[in-house]
Amino acid sequence: MDTAANQYQRLRPYPGVLMVLISMSIIASAAFAQSSGGTGKSSDAWTFTAAPYLLIPWMDGKVAIRGRDHEVDVSPGQIFENLQFGAMGYFEARKAKWGTGVDAVYMALGTDLDRPSANVDFNQHAYTFLGLRQLNEKVDLVFGVRWNVLQGKLDFKEPPLTGKFEETKQWVNPIVGVKLKQRLSSRLNFAFEGDIGGFGAGSDFAWNLFPTIGIDVSKSSTLHLGYRVLSEDYDTGSGNQYFKYDVITQAMVIGMSFRF
Repeated sequence: MDTAANQYQRLRPYPGVLMVLISMSIIASAAFAQSSGGTGKSSDAWTFTAAPYLLIPWMDGKVAIRGRDHEVDVSPGQIFENLQFGAMGYFEARKAKWGTGVDAVYMALGTDLDRPSANVDFNQHAYTFLGLRQLNEKVDLVFGVRWNVLQGKLDFKEPPLTGKFEETKQWVNPIVGVKLKQRLSSRLNFAFEGDIGGFGAGSDFAWNLFPTIGIDVSKSSTLHLGYRVLSEDYDTGSGNQYFKYDVITQAMVIGMSFRF
């Protein structure tokens, strides 16, 4: 218990760091707007971006299931060893200074147990629905919701334990944040996405950081390399129905974006 408490306290400063980063980003957006001389003017034509990507994740934190605490310390190797299916991608549509986007992450994990004989399946989904308002050519205000879904199934194969046990937990976080972009050279660009959310409506508090470096492959496609950190602190119920998911997911990210 002391180790878990110490680990929890170690993770607590990160939301404060994120709030500082987002505050700095908003301040920077005002400076960018002044220096750009109103060059954030956009075309009235619709533009679209599709970006499939791959996460190489690891997870760290604590969960409580039916009132019992469990430590989470999962490496990329353990995740890929039990990965049955995964899909990640982002789609965005823009017109003038407004836009909308959808980010989806889905992982299906499964394994077989010998004693007792059972099949274990665990699915994790995170769907983010965004609205975007361009403040200038380098900065977007982001607002929306992130829908989190956790599904677990335990299927016992042999007596005396038989039958299936399933449980699903889901919650929706309102979020607000910023997206920044900066051209570094003719082919290189830097982008940063950050948001905070939950505010007790879903999670007690949640935050997301996502910096990337982009390398233009053609006029309409870019290779992206990045690092993502997503934190969720959600709990519900009490007693033997108490459930808690206080986990930080970190991941190396590689993907492609296609503009049309």
